[in-house]
Amino acid sequence: MKSLFIILTCLGAAVARSKTPNEQSDYPNCKNKDTEILYSSDDTKKEWGEENDDWCIITDLQRCPNSSDGYPCCPDCNVVYTDENNQVWGNLNDEWCSIPYRCSSNSTEVLKSDDYSSTTSSSGISNTSE
Repeated sequence: MKSLFIILTCLGAAVARSKTPNEQSDYPNCKNKDTEILYSSDDTKKEWGEENDDWCIITDLQRCPNSSDGYPCCPDCNVVYTDENNQVWGNLNDEWCSIPYRCSSNSTEVLKSDDYSSTTSSSGISNTSE
C-alpha cells in the first residue's frame, strides 16, 4: 500500500507543470502565434509561454505580427511606414522589420507614418504611402 502511494505521488508530480520554467532547461519554441507571455526573466531576458500544458520559449512569432512572413521583429517602436492594411513597419539595418505588439497605439514611443513627410528616410527606405 505504501508503494502504491509513492508511485501515485511521483506520477502526480511528473504530470503537474511547474509554476515557473526551469531556466536551465531547453524548452521548445512556441508554435502558436497567439501564445501569451506568462513568464519573463530579467537575468536571461528570455520569455516563456504555455502550449499543450508545457512551457515553451516565446519567439518573434508571438512578439510581432509579420514575423511569420519572414520579417524580423523591430527592436524599437519607431514606425516609418503604415501600409494599406494598417500594418506598421520599421527599419532594421536598411531592411523592413515588423513593429512589435508591445508598441500599441497608446505607447509614447510609437510614431505614425503621418508624422513623416513624403520623403525617403535616411535609411533609404521610402516612407510614403501610395
